[in-house]
Amino acid sequence: MGDDIGVAGRIEVGYSHLFAGLELRPDRDADEYEIEFSDGSVARGEVLEDAGGGGVLRVESYRTAAGTDMPERVWTLRAGGAGVFKLGRAL
Repeated sequence: MGDDIGVAGRIEVGYSHLFAGLELRPDRDADEYEIEFSDGSVARGEVLEDAGGGGVLRVESYRTAAGTDMPERVWTLRAGGAGVFKLGRAL
């Protein structure tokens, strides 16, 4: 097995967009993720620490399959179950 440090994880989302309260289940622990939405669109995401020491998920802008441009957003992360990100509000 190779070393996975610096390799992006993967998150599949059952919707074409993110929203507060959504639970995300990454395929593994990583700092960067490829996020694939139900419509086939893809965005890059990065887990960062906010000024208060909590976690946030920064998601780059992307276009949905229907042509809607989704702007870059930063989402607060709330406690979820083991291996789960639960999105809080967008900043």
